[in-house]
Amino acid sequence: MRFRNILVLLGFVVLILQFLGFPRAWDDVFYIALGLLVMAFSYLSGKEPQRARAEAPAPVEKSPVSETQA
Repeated sequence: MRFRNILVLLGFVVLILQFLGFPRAWDDVFYIALGLLVMAFSYLSGKEPQRARAEAPAPVEKSPVSETQA
């Protein structure tokens, strides 16, 4: 699952958490845990494109003059 999808899922959990009826102390613990998860996945999602770019092969430029013309 991509980090962006996980962030959307965590946002949905935060949205419905207030309607589940947990005691206030449990809500605080859940919000802290979800906040830490959101921070971690946000940080990791910012790192993902750099890894993908590093693994991609470098583009090869073609010479304007081919060897058969020279």
